[in-house]
Amino acid sequence: MAAPKEPPSAFVHALHPARDGHAILLLIGGRIERDDAARLGDLVRDLLDGADANLAICDVGMVDQPDAGIVDLLCRIRLVTRRLGLGLEIRGASTDLRDLLFLTGLCDVIGVAPRSGVELEG
Repeated sequence: MAAPKEPPSAFVHALHPARDGHAILLLIGGRIERDDAARLGDLVRDLLDGADANLAICDVGMVDQPDAGIVDLLCRIRLVTRRLGLGLEIRGASTDLRDLLFLTGLCDVIGVAPRSGVELEG
């Protein structure tokens, strides 16, 4: 019998999009546990501090099973970007993550990009 498949480990990778030299793209994915939030938040702070950017774009489309862990991480990222004077844009948020941010009252604070209108419902 095969062992149950483990969810992918939490990660954050930083890229500088070619079309906008003043933005930094943070790819966030895997299963973000509450214990991961502090470590990944520190990593994001280190990636953004001193970066030649005025906007942090967080692509959360690869987050597995969004829950309080990713909400905690996004709150930490929001604090870091405010302290550094950077804008923040969240892209690729699943319906579940949007619902979590709405239920916690953080949609406007975090700044989730609006839905495109082409997502499947149901």
